[in-house]
Amino acid sequence: MKRTIFLSLPMKDREAKDIMNTIDKMKTVIRAMYPDDDLTFIDNFTCSVKVGDGLVNGSLLYLGEAIKKMAYCDHIARICMWGLSKRYHGCEIEVNAADRYGLKFIDLNDPSGEVFLPDIYKKIMEEQMDSQPKCECGDQKVRG
Repeated sequence: MKRTIFLSLPMKDREAKDIMNTIDKMKTVIRAMYPDDDLTFIDNFTCSVKVGDGLVNGSLLYLGEAIKKMAYCDHIARICMWGLSKRYHGCEIEVNAADRYGLKFIDLNDPSGEVFLPDIYKKIMEEQMDSQPKCECGDQKVRG
């Protein structure tokens, strides 16, 4: 099955490296959930939106760009922390738009809302670590 998936995640007050790490984790989990499907991922992370020309609220500009991208998707994967939805307005609006316009949901939230990704990610990472060559130096610090 072909799925085009919009990745909805909190970005406010987060560093680019942290956001990209979360996006990579989301993709890893979704690929594990749908191993036989043809997956295309669309995220709304960008560092290249032009600011200026009287722009008053950059957050609305980013949100508008995200909603445009959602028009190319049939699914939305979300990891927003609902207990903090007042802080992450964009996630809440993306999810509301997806619901109103018929996108199917891939919910990566822990039911408690406190964990970003389900245990499946932890299991995937443990399997990857088990397949890596073991370090002979134990807990020694790397010096360089």
